[in-house]
Order: sequence, then structure tokens, then C-alpha cells
Amino acid sequence: MTTPSERIAEELRQRITRGELKAGDPVPSTRALVRTHDIAMATATKVLSTLREEGLVIARPGRGTVVAEPQRRRPPTRTEPQPTAQPARDLSRERIVEAAIRLADTEGLKNLTMRRVAGELDVATMSLYRHIPTKEQLIAEMSDACYAEMPLPEPPPADWREALTAFSRVQWDAYHRHPWMAQVTSFARPTPAPRGMAVTDWGMRALAGYHLDIETAALIAITVSGLTRGFAVDLEAEIELRDLTGQDADAYTEAHGAEYEKIMKEHGLTALVQMAAPDLDLTLDSFYRFSLERYLDGLEPLLNRRRKGQASARKPR
Repeated sequence: MTTPSERIAEELRQRITRGELKAGDPVPSTRALVRTHDIAMATATKVLSTLREEGLVIARPGRGTVVAEPQRRRPPTRTEPQPTAQPARDLSRERIVEAAIRLADTEGLKNLTMRRVAGELDVATMSLYRHIPTKEQLIAEMSDACYAEMPLPEPPPADWREALTAFSRVQWDAYHRHPWMAQVTSFARPTPAPRGMAVTDWGMRALAGYHLDIETAALIAITVSGLTRGFAVDLEAEIELRDLTGQDADAYTEAHGAEYEKIMKEHGLTALVQMAAPDLDLTLDSFYRFSLERYLDGLEPLLNRRRKGQASARKPR
């Protein structure tokens, strides 16, 4: 008798084999499987883990789980050794963090539990706690590991605008790869994380040639990071909504177009009416880029006055 996870995995396997789901197409997330099949989250996780082991699907950060290219597929045969449980003695902090990041990237931070990480690694849940004592500590280490992916050049570019743009862009790109990161990043209570702190240090060092006092340099670097995070907080929510509704932001806007138009006409919103032009770029990415450029424009008078050899800048009012 087949288990629920085996039955659902076979259904998805057949859809892929028949071409109903093609390479690059999204497959149902664990949340969707729980909702449509009335199964436990652990069962849904097992379904996707089975298909990943067979090479039929692959996790794509920011997109979820999608059908793999045909050359990646390796369905098990009777003569192939079947996947076996990974001995707990082979566990390490690094493997646990990597598995947790994969889960958070594809299924969202709200669905991340120590039990699910253990299931991904095929080990007992309690074995994780020998390496990482709490979920909070796990999330902190996940975030810090993601900061290590930010390719900032050494030394920082001599031009302050080029440097601060790079400083912001690597963070924005990381938030796209790991949408949950923005939710756990705090400037009021920053996590003691060496690699995350190194990124902030880089942003401040990029301003070293401008004779700024340390408070002003910190305010500039942290404000750039805060601006970047401010737009990135919507990334995970957008992925969740896309998963639940089957619509991306453009499709949602188009579906509600008549309702928007009705409100604008009834209330005389003449400026908003003009936003219906098809060539307008009003995406989250364009909001971010516009805000960053205008913030850097505002810094230009201050930093251009404080080039090497000039007097120290006053603290901003």
C-alpha cells in the first residue's frame, strides 16, 4: 500500500513525464500541497524531497521549486541504490544552515522548523540541537551565511557613488535570492554576525577618503542598507501571494484594472488615471532604483565638498 507522499509524488512525476509540467514550470509548493491534498506539512515536504532526489525538480531561490531540465533527471530504477538516511554523525553546522536556507528560499521563513530541516537532511530532529541550540540561532546563522555571498571588491572603489551603489546592489540581489532575509534584518537590534557586520564595515570604509566623522559615515552606510531593505520586505510576501493565487503582481494588477479605473473616475483621481499607460515601469525594482539614485543625489553636495584634503564634515541635522 502506498503512502500519501508516494501517491502525490507519483501524480506529479506523471505530470512531468507527460509534459503537462515542462522544464522551468513551477510545481506546487508545500503550502499548496497541504491545501489541495489535506495532508500534513511534513508529508508535503517529503513529496518535494523525493522529486528533488530523483532530479525531477530543483529549488530556485525567489521562485520556489520548478521542473528540472531533462538532463538533470535521474529517476531511480530497481538496480539503482535508493537514497539512504544520512548518519547523524556526518552532520555539521554548515550542512544544517545550508539545508535551512534552501527550505526558507523555496517555502518561506514561516514554514521553517527544526523538524523540517531534519526531514530535509533525513536525520532525527534532536540531532540538530547538538550543533545549533535554537531556531533563533539557526536563523541568525542562515542570515550571516547569506551575507558571505555578497561580492564586494577590495579595496572599495575610490568613487563614493560607485561604491555605495555596489554596496546597495549586492544587498538587493541577496534579498532576491533569499527573500526571507529582509524580514530578519534589524537596524534597531542588529544581530552579532561577523559577515553581516563586515558588509556594513565595507560601506563605511568606502567613505574613508572624504574626512567624515564616524557617526556621519555610519549614518550614510546604514541608511543605504535600510533603504534597500525597506523595499525588499515585500519580496517574500509577494512570493507567498503568487503561490496562493497563481498570479504575479502584473497579472493581479491587470485582473483588477476595471476596479482601479472605476475608483479613479468616481473620485476624480486624474493623476492616477495617467498611470494606465502601458510603458510605465512601476515595479518594486524601479521604486528601489529610483529611491537609491535620489538618496545618492542628496549626498552629492556633502561628499563632493569633503574630498581628500578638505575639512571634516558637519554632522547632518
